[in-house]
Amino acid sequence: MLGVLLLFMSFLYSTIIALISVFAKTVKEAGTYIMPAYMLVLIIGLISMFSTGKPQESLWFVPFYNNAMAIQES
Repeated sequence: MLGVLLLFMSFLYSTIIALISVFAKTVKEAGTYIMPAYMLVLIIGLISMFSTGKPQESLWFVPFYNNAMAIQES
């Protein structure tokens, strides 16, 4: 199940990056548009790394954070 989750997450991240970059006219502009998405995913991963104990059930509805919590618990 962990492998399926990682595969799903890689497709999801790739799709989000592709959708964001569609609006750019140049490669440099696409990189500028994509950078906030990279930072958001990085920050969510770091938050899950430093969290202790069992997370609240309401946090499972936060996109990307729920995937990080599922990987951390396995």
